[in-house]
This record gives sequence, structure tokens and C-alpha cells, in this order.
Amino acid sequence: MPGKLLAIHFTAIPVSATEVRILQLSIRSFLCWRLFDGIFHRINRKVLMEDRAVVESSPSEVPPPHEERSVRTDAHALAFRKRFRRELAGAPSSTDE
Repeated sequence: MPGKLLAIHFTAIPVSATEVRILQLSIRSFLCWRLFDGIFHRINRKVLMEDRAVVESSPSEVPPPHEERSVRTDAHALAFRKRFRRELAGAPSSTDE
């Protein structure tokens, strides 16, 4: 909607070696009445369930950077992987991006 704000932020919080809890924060400048909260919740849950099917059917290992095709919207995931390799995993990250 032109001139309207809709921002949705998701954070995946690890709860075990194989599970995460999703925390969602949504901000919108339209349809702000509580009456519409349930509609937005159902839409967001539907999208999350579709994403879940993709994630659960994907390989668990992240491919090396030179073997993965990425698009502009992958920037946050790529930045996380680069930092993870550099700081947490101790692996070189010079070939990332």
C-alpha cells in the first residue's frame, strides 16, 4: 500500500541443537485496530509454515560460499554466515561474498 508502513522482523532463537523458537515483531501504519491483529497473525503463520517446509526439506549443511547462488535479499543470511565462519567457527571467511 503506497504511503503505508509494514515492517516484519523475525528472530530465530535456538532452544536445542535441532529446534529454534521464532520471535516476530510486526509494525504497521494501517488497519491498526485489534480486530485486524488475528488476520495478520494468520497470514504470517501461513508464510512461516510454508518456509518451514522449505527449511526442513533443505540440506542441513551450508554449502561453501563459492558453490551457493545468492540474490540481493540473501544479504542478511550471508552476513551472518560470514561472521559465523570468522568468529564462531574459526574458519576462514575471505572467500565469502
